[in-house]
Amino acid sequence: MEEEIYYKPMEHPNHLCFMFKSGKVTLEQFKDLVREPMYICKWCGRVAVKSDNLCAATSIQKGSCGIT
Repeated sequence: MEEEIYYKPMEHPNHLCFMFKSGKVTLEQFKDLVREPMYICKWCGRVAVKSDNLCAATSIQKGSCGIT
């Protein structure tokens, strides 16, 4: 069974896709949000340090998602 993806529109201003396109963060700030990522977005493939910065985050830590 495929896992459902829950979109959180009220939290969208905190997501990388919104922040970068809207100019809410500088390139240097953006780099800090994606350096050494722990999560990947199931919709767009962006990666981030915190799951809160993605629309549909899933862990990419060793042992999750089939990564060994």
